[in-house]
Amino acid sequence: MSDIKKILDNAKKRMIEKGADKGQIFVTESEAREFNVESGEFTLLRTVFTSDINIIVYKAQRKGEYYTNRIDDEAVNNGVDMAVTSTESGEYDEAYDIAPYQGNIQADKGVYEPDTDMLFTRTKELIDDITKNHPKIVINRLIVSHNRRHMVFGNTNGTFCDEYIGSYGISLGIAAHEGDKSTSLRNSFAVTDNLDKPFIELGNIRNHILITESQLAAEPMEGKFTGTMVVMPDCIGMFISPLSNFVSDYSILNGTSIWLNKLGEQVADSRVTIKIDPCDKRIICGETLSFDGFKSEPYFLIKEGRLESFMINQYTSKKTGYKQAKNGSFSVVMDRGDRSVNDIIGSIDRGIIVGGFSGGQPGINGDFSGVAKNSFLIENGMITRPVTEVMINGNIADMFMNIEGISEETVCDGYDVLPYMAFNGIIVSGK
Repeated sequence: MSDIKKILDNAKKRMIEKGADKGQIFVTESEAREFNVESGEFTLLRTVFTSDINIIVYKAQRKGEYYTNRIDDEAVNNGVDMAVTSTESGEYDEAYDIAPYQGNIQADKGVYEPDTDMLFTRTKELIDDITKNHPKIVINRLIVSHNRRHMVFGNTNGTFCDEYIGSYGISLGIAAHEGDKSTSLRNSFAVTDNLDKPFIELGNIRNHILITESQLAAEPMEGKFTGTMVVMPDCIGMFISPLSNFVSDYSILNGTSIWLNKLGEQVADSRVTIKIDPCDKRIICGETLSFDGFKSEPYFLIKEGRLESFMINQYTSKKTGYKQAKNGSFSVVMDRGDRSVNDIIGSIDRGIIVGGFSGGQPGINGDFSGVAKNSFLIENGMITRPVTEVMINGNIADMFMNIEGISEETVCDGYDVLPYMAFNGIIVSGK
């Protein structure tokens, strides 16, 4: 492994020598050890090493940037020189800046040294469990890994960050087969900082297996109705993520956000509280430092239905006057509701449970349309049957103002903490 702190120090020194007024540098080295399994058989064990450096400099309020995956002396020196030189063709902008001094930050998160034997044991245990207890399930792809990274950051205001992080990850692709019937591929992900639990208990993996089995009985839905959509936790992120379009740097800078003048106002049901919190202990190896060089802290995006913050960086904040976000992650932690998911389903006359969604980005006004996957029909408060070939249409902003319920159950996959959510007024269309 390289002495990346020395590389950082030398790059900062050269940056100033070449005439930069200010700047920042990230240097990282990463290592991934992984097992690959295809059709239930181990096919590959490998270790992959990567390294990179990202250099941003400002000179006379003009920006220069350079990235390379080489961190030898020649590559780093050339990168600094290229970044400084590129400022000459950059546009002048008073909003360009780096973060003020954040201190000397030391971070050690997760598990940096892997237990490779136990990782193999847990992997084989998952394969054996699926083979024995779920014979209709075929493992099309399974990647189990330990990933670790050493990152150092420094800027010309004196901030220094030295971070070591490590975690175990699982990426599972499954389908169900029985006779001439088969289902589409279902992907499941989870990350953890220990091997205390069987992999089937992580995130929503067990539920995904059961849902995939049940989809063998799925039939195309006919007709069209407006009803309630219950979204599973691992899918709800697909509907929360588009909210970022209303609060992102791009939409705020360009004035296209439909929430541009909504700070402090109600934009969602009062039961909705969404926190962006990489510091939550359930988030594995969450962000320590934003890409702007600010120490990451949690903040509320939406609190009790009110819009509390935009998700903007330092540059956008200086351009618009709005307060910048307190971190640069998208580690979503949602407050649980006060009803069980079964109680919520029992209150629905007609609706659909959605475990996956395939569709394009919502329009600038929040309108969306796409295919509901791993879905089940709800009739008179009961889950009646799995269905396929179902389209769902609605508006993201309207959805969050028209909520039937939020579950008391939550699922954490190491990336996010999310409940089940039920939205009224969704158009559901079959064949």
